[in-house]
Amino acid sequence: MTSVTSEKKRTGVFINNVKEKSVRKHQLKKWLIAFGIILAVLFLLFIYYYPSGKEVYRSALSGKDDFLKAQGAIGAQDFSGAKKALGTANEKFSKAKTEFGKFRIFKFIPLIGHQVSAVENILIAGIQLSSGFQELADVGETIFSPLKKDGSASLAEISPEETRLILEKIYESPPQLQGVKAEIDLAVQAISEISQKGLLGPIKNTVEQLKEQLPPISDSLELAIPAAEALPQIVGYPQEKTYLFLLQNNTEMRPTGGFIGTYGILKLKDGSITLFTTDNIYNLDNKVKDVLIETPPWPLQKYLNATKWFMRDSNWSPDFPIAAQKAEWFYHQEGGGEENFNGVIAVTPTFIQSLLGLTGEIEVNGIKFNSDNFVDTLQYQVEQGFYRQGISDAERKEVIGVLASKLLDEILSLPSEKWPDLWKTFQADIKAKRILIYLKDENLENLILEEGWGGEIKTTTSDYFAVFDANMASLKSDPGVIRTISYTLTQNEAGELIAKLNIHYDNQGTFNWKSTRYRTYTRVYVPQGSKLIESQGAMENDKLHGGRPGEVEVIDEYGKTCFGAFISIEPQTQGDLSFTYQLPTYIAEQVRNKSYALYAQKQAGTPAYQFNLVLEFNDKISSFSSIDKAAQEEQNKIILNTDLLEDREFSLSFK
Repeated sequence: MTSVTSEKKRTGVFINNVKEKSVRKHQLKKWLIAFGIILAVLFLLFIYYYPSGKEVYRSALSGKDDFLKAQGAIGAQDFSGAKKALGTANEKFSKAKTEFGKFRIFKFIPLIGHQVSAVENILIAGIQLSSGFQELADVGETIFSPLKKDGSASLAEISPEETRLILEKIYESPPQLQGVKAEIDLAVQAISEISQKGLLGPIKNTVEQLKEQLPPISDSLELAIPAAEALPQIVGYPQEKTYLFLLQNNTEMRPTGGFIGTYGILKLKDGSITLFTTDNIYNLDNKVKDVLIETPPWPLQKYLNATKWFMRDSNWSPDFPIAAQKAEWFYHQEGGGEENFNGVIAVTPTFIQSLLGLTGEIEVNGIKFNSDNFVDTLQYQVEQGFYRQGISDAERKEVIGVLASKLLDEILSLPSEKWPDLWKTFQADIKAKRILIYLKDENLENLILEEGWGGEIKTTTSDYFAVFDANMASLKSDPGVIRTISYTLTQNEAGELIAKLNIHYDNQGTFNWKSTRYRTYTRVYVPQGSKLIESQGAMENDKLHGGRPGEVEVIDEYGKTCFGAFISIEPQTQGDLSFTYQLPTYIAEQVRNKSYALYAQKQAGTPAYQFNLVLEFNDKISSFSSIDKAAQEEQNKIILNTDLLEDREFSLSFK
């Protein structure tokens, strides 16, 4: 009985296995048939869409060639040729996009759909770029039409009427430039929406190139629009403008860029210089040294032994609009002959150095100045060389005026094909704050401040810091003092934000005619309401005066809290000045609301100081922006090593 039952069970199992195998074979057959049908459909689709794909590729490639041709034409100032090429490029990109519309049915297929979306966005960017540049070429053609047809004319060769016409066209161009920027921004948006993950090689390379190249174009237009509105008016269109000119020597650092050793009067009419004179500032200060009674800020009294305040030290405020007004006030108090100014323009020697890079070498009284030797050669001439040449102390800086006049002549004589290089130089110098502008016209001044040309203490609602050194009787030591600024922010268990700002000074100089121990009164501006916890490195005075530890002055001004302290660094030694403080509760509240932002403001006139940033929070960081060289070391920690060539902005969000 048991044997029969076992046999029946084995027979049942065998029959079930056969049935299961039969079902599996049937299912496999169905899948094979379905897969075969899919392959057949895909093959038919490939056959059907291949001509369209080929046409898309051909049109896009041809459009790209036309676009590159147009870029070359714009560089050569052949705006008519550029417009023609861009029009053709736009047509081809549009044709490619229309033809590529047939491929949208593939958007829902994994992997393939991502490639389709990316290509579509690339074509959209191509259309927007060609359209935007076509309008830009139209602007260029309007502005440059007064020039010679071969494009070789310089400003020096253009008649006053033609110069005025160019300025008029530039002044009227912002609405068109706004349209150009809108087109470029649409292209930037189209490319930014593409995720590079999973893209095929050629598509990924194109996206990477566009993501790298488009933002600088947008940034240039961001600067060009206000420049087109402001610059014609600044250079005397439609009315003549008169400026107080300040040369701020950044080898002797002061809050707004450097010691004011030279001042001047600059008059501009329709882009032409009608008057430019310079003079040693001591010639003006010395006239009233016995009669002008103006009490200097206490750090100048203590560390410069100054009993009176003169124009040379007028830029004590780190806020340039305030410092500029103070400089003009001193000019009038000291008997300056010019009654009315439209504003103040301040530059550093490094700005002049950058212009020499465009013009080439200039010779003044047998002295050769170029972009490599300018700062050192000029410094030697006005501090040492003049004496050996029998030039009086009052006349020792006349070389600056002669050099400036020759330099301006050379700039005006630059052929028009070098104007793009001049514009790039201006952009770089503005961003690096080698030029600062203050204008009395309220509308223009607001425009200047909005674009970051004015050197003001920035108004922010986020985290912020700015470090301002003031060389206190340290000769021209600053080029030999290498700074590193480190900012560390941590969030404690209570959610409070504790910041530590450290300035490291490495005095690589020696005791000689232009360098010595580095004495600086340093002010650090942080968000108003910040509470100082501790400081290190502050000195009461240098080692010759005992070198005892000093205290930190804490004040509120310009909508910030300011920590001020003195420190002295001997040659061939290093030192640190640091401040640890708690940020105000409104910034901690921003972090609790899942966001954080920092604005790091650069001191005008300074080189690209090394800047190290460490941010550590309690919550995990989900994204960060504008931190090109940042590394996310942990889920809640960001480390950045960059520089302060210009102001830096960073933002984070949290999970």
